[in-house]
Amino acid sequence: MGNLWTKILLFVFVACLIAFGWYFDALSYLTLDQIRHYEEVMGWWFPLIFLLAFVIGELLQVPSVLWIFFAGMIWPLWFALLMSILGAVLAGTCAFLVARYFLGRKFTAHLPPSVAKLDAELQRRPVVAVLMIRLTTFLHPAMHWALAASSVKLPAFMFGTAIGILPLTVAIVLLGEVFLAWWEDYSPFVIGGGILLIVVYVVFLRTRRQPEESSR
Repeated sequence: MGNLWTKILLFVFVACLIAFGWYFDALSYLTLDQIRHYEEVMGWWFPLIFLLAFVIGELLQVPSVLWIFFAGMIWPLWFALLMSILGAVLAGTCAFLVARYFLGRKFTAHLPPSVAKLDAELQRRPVVAVLMIRLTTFLHPAMHWALAASSVKLPAFMFGTAIGILPLTVAIVLLGEVFLAWWEDYSPFVIGGGILLIVVYVVFLRTRRQPEESSR
């Protein structure tokens, strides 16, 4: 019963947020043109706020891809790439330091035994190991915790992260740069495909539950 009330309250909260945003036309303040206007007015404060939001978002486990994609939409390629790498390294470093020095054993006790094998590799080749981890997992929050639980030093963590995330960061920034033109041409297909996927998922879930209910 408690779980049901939690879902109801969450639904009401989200519905109120949507109604609030619709009534006050909140989305009009978050258009790309409006954001670029904020950037012109705020000057160098805007990149600093972006970095701060990146760090806070990483600690709250907001996907890093969103920040990098956003950077590609509003800034030239070179500056978007610079801000994305800097933001990702700062955010990852903050998560690393919080996990290592503030959480302590509270989180290391829940890590899988494979972390011990990871630590052995990090002791032999720390920078290369971190680089390979980032190439395969990018900025996954769990890897911040796993690396914080290992014996890797902070400089190796930062350098390996900066180099390891570079290829995918370039790709995401480029995607953000061309997204608007692409969206104007293909948005009906994307929206239609999304609706179709939701319908297929609901139908599949429903047909999957029916045999389970009949077998009870």
